[in-house]
Amino acid sequence: MNAKLYLYVEDKDAFVEITKVSSKDVVFLVDMDEQKVFVWQGKESPRMLRYKGGMKVATLISTMRLYNFKSEVVTEGEEPEPIREFMAQRFGKRDMSPAEIARDDRLQVEAKAKAISDKFSHREATAAPQKPKPPTTVDRPALARAEGTPAPKPEAQSPASAAAKRAEPKEPRPPTTIQDELRRVNLGIGRDMAASENISLEKKKFLSKDERDVVDEVRREQSRSDNLASVQETKLWDEERKRQLREQEEARQRELEAEKRRTEAAERERLASDKRFMEEKLRKEKEALERDRHELEDKLREEELARKNEQEAAEKAREARKKDLVEFEVRKIDLRMQIRRKGIDYIVAPPPEGSRILYRIDKGIAVKMEPEYMTMGDVYVLDKGNRVFVWNGKLASLDERFFGDEIAKLLKEKRSPGTEVVSIEQAEEPADFVACFDSLSILDGNYAESILKKEQVGASKGFIFYRVKTEGGLLFMEMPKEHASVTSNDSFLFDFGKDIIVWHGRDSNPEERQRSVEIAALFQKERGAGVKVRVHDEGREPGYEQFPAPVWPILKGEERAAEMAEAYRKAASALDAQRHEAALKQQQEEEAKRLLEEKKALDEMERIEREMLQKEIERKKAELTPQQIEAKWRDFRRKMRERRGLPPEDEAIKIDLSTGESITDAPAAAEPAPEVDKAQLKKQKEKEFEQLKRIELEMLEKRLAREKPAADVEARWRADLQAKLDGQWKDIQEESKD
Repeated sequence: MNAKLYLYVEDKDAFVEITKVSSKDVVFLVDMDEQKVFVWQGKESPRMLRYKGGMKVATLISTMRLYNFKSEVVTEGEEPEPIREFMAQRFGKRDMSPAEIARDDRLQVEAKAKAISDKFSHREATAAPQKPKPPTTVDRPALARAEGTPAPKPEAQSPASAAAKRAEPKEPRPPTTIQDELRRVNLGIGRDMAASENISLEKKKFLSKDERDVVDEVRREQSRSDNLASVQETKLWDEERKRQLREQEEARQRELEAEKRRTEAAERERLASDKRFMEEKLRKEKEALERDRHELEDKLREEELARKNEQEAAEKAREARKKDLVEFEVRKIDLRMQIRRKGIDYIVAPPPEGSRILYRIDKGIAVKMEPEYMTMGDVYVLDKGNRVFVWNGKLASLDERFFGDEIAKLLKEKRSPGTEVVSIEQAEEPADFVACFDSLSILDGNYAESILKKEQVGASKGFIFYRVKTEGGLLFMEMPKEHASVTSNDSFLFDFGKDIIVWHGRDSNPEERQRSVEIAALFQKERGAGVKVRVHDEGREPGYEQFPAPVWPILKGEERAAEMAEAYRKAASALDAQRHEAALKQQQEEEAKRLLEEKKALDEMERIEREMLQKEIERKKAELTPQQIEAKWRDFRRKMRERRGLPPEDEAIKIDLSTGESITDAPAAAEPAPEVDKAQLKKQKEKEFEQLKRIELEMLEKRLAREKPAADVEARWRADLQAKLDGQWKDIQEESKD
């Protein structure tokens, strides 16, 4: 056989040709004649090594370029005859399996029996058998000893009589043929009788040397036959054990299938629960949308009603204004006479050139303003000497407007005819008027209300809306809180007390931008720490949630602000739902992973405990009754079912005493177990304890990583586990002492 033997070295990741092999190896035999690679698996080789060998055979074929070579897996003791002979020639005879021993013994027995038969067939006696001589007195003690009775003492004989007896001719015994001996060996008949007869014949020197060789050969063949019987018995036991293991594997497969069905049922239940949850969620969302629709309809009705009320109020205001105009026309002469009587002597001489004085009209009298600012509900007179400005707030009354015009006329009459009087309406201020002020502040309301608002703006729950405009000077004016007040040509300021927002229109000039930021900084300095100033440009506003809700209707309008609020609400709801679903999915995945890990740990623990219990029962078979063994297995199954959360098992179930599995037929009676070495037993138990300890510690670490308990709870868990392990270790040590 033209072949080579290779071994895969994992450290070097290479295939090395070898000259030695053992039953613990997995090697590759490359047969160049048959163009085949055999994966030879030793009978004691680990399962993982066999698996790697099956995976690496393709690598060997590819590395050595063994194109068109096929692969086959063979097991030690079951390989074909050419491979067995090749392994025996190259590496010597290995430890053979019981099947190999039986086969070789059978072949050797047949060959030697044939050789003996051929060798002595021509020497068989052809003489007629003679009648055997009855036993003499000398022979009787031997027969008596054979029968188990005490032998009598031999009588004293004279030398002459002894010589005579020796001279007597011996009666020959019928010769025993080799065929008879082989028949006795093969059929197993009269083994003890043949042995005793052969011994007596040797003592009497009846057989020749060749015949004694035949008898010795027959004895050896008899011993080999006994070995064959023992091997056959061992083979039967092995087959029985394989059958039991096969039944255990089938039972485990059935249990796995049942567990798979339970898992699938649980998964279906979970999916059904999720479906019900989503249906309930959709139903609630539909109800919420329905409520929102009704609320929006109610809001629209309220807005429509408010609009009608505003229109009615505006109509009433127009009627009242018309009435006031009529009444004012009636009282105009009296008011003029009243002003003429009071005069303007309290007004000092014209201010120096380049300066000005600001007056507020209060009950027909011009009152000097210090500090200088204007309100929408009053009338103001700005005296520049040869030029007098009359500023009318949009909320000023007719009487105040009339008083302002009359006082300006009186100033013109008192001064030179070249004095110019200019009447200005709010929001129509000319550039030369604004240029008279370093910073002109126009506040909402009348004078008293404006003073109160200025003092309490920091504590107000509302806000003030200002416009900052520079046209020859700074105009800092409070505006109505409506979208119509916003233009892209100016900068605006929202004053919430602790939160100040500066908004620049896209067409506002750099000076307006700078002065609005300076005004916000002055507010921040006056009110102290904790005031936040934010600056934003038109079109670059932050998200809806970054601004206070009242800002958006002013900047974008009521309709657009409502759309933004609805979009933000929907986005927030979708984000919350997405986060909830992600958290729920993550929780479900973690729960499934945890259940899988717990199941694997339980399976491994159950396997180890089952093996420990099997070994314990095998060691104590002679001491335990079948009822005690069944009780141990029943207790083991009860613990396993409690650990897995399964219902109790039916008490009438029958337990297999060797594996602990449920069976339908009664188990066979237990056989006495051989004695075991206590030191070896203790070592085995300690090894099993270390495996259980490792699994318990791994389960505890996974539980701590998953649940993240407090420090005291973690310490208590570790202490409980340590106490449990210490108790098990103590039980092992005490049991080994008994």
